[in-house]
Amino acid sequence: MPAGRFVRLCVSDTGVGMDAQTRRAIEPFFSTKGIGKGTGLGLSMAHGLAAQLGGALIIHSAPGEGTSICILLPQGAHVRPVPPPRLAVAAKVTAGGRVLLVDDDELVRTSTGQMLVDLGYQVTVAASAEQAIQLFRRVARPTWSSPIN
Repeated sequence: MPAGRFVRLCVSDTGVGMDAQTRRAIEPFFSTKGIGKGTGLGLSMAHGLAAQLGGALIIHSAPGEGTSICILLPQGAHVRPVPPPRLAVAAKVTAGGRVLLVDDDELVRTSTGQMLVDLGYQVTVAASAEQAIQLFRRVARPTWSSPIN
């Protein structure tokens, strides 16, 4: 990297850490996720952006020691202090009704389900289409018209 002043932003965890093979995470399409669980582009895009701006993305990690990922970006020549944004309190939006939430990813089901509950919905969760059909048939009211036979 060239000499100069940089802004450094680091994110660290205390997880399982990465071995040398996994620290290749800045390579495009490299992923430790299973098929259909992600593209492996996040860190490579951040690395590419940092490099285009004259900075870098650095991974420090070892098995059993967690991971720290730092992005270094060159500081601009004319830096002006920016006041923090004023936070406005949003009115709570509430809805109502019943939702049958279907997703095969547990994290998506959990986060989406909680969001819907927070909005005032009654949520029934299914991990597959087959489970959703069974649940729909069990809880459907006679006044509902069911396109599922």
